[in-house]
Amino acid sequence: MTKNTDRHASRGERPYKKELRDLQIELVKLHRHVIEHRQRVLVIFEGRDAAGKDGAIKRIVEHLSPRDALGTDSAVSVSRARVSKSW
Repeated sequence: MTKNTDRHASRGERPYKKELRDLQIELVKLHRHVIEHRQRVLVIFEGRDAAGKDGAIKRIVEHLSPRDALGTDSAVSVSRARVSKSW
């Protein structure tokens, strides 16, 4: 039973990895374009704690030049009352 589950999981993982690779290549192309044209890009990830933002950011910047890509974690404290009202 476990072998079938593992086999199906690996099939589902292949398209994910291929698409991730293709998107990372496009991101590197965009990164080069931004550098060549002396532009800047700001990307903001908003979400609750443990929502997967760190993992997404790591996947995005892992193939970018560390000299030209700046990543920062600037968590902003918000009162619990305000957060509970907005969610």
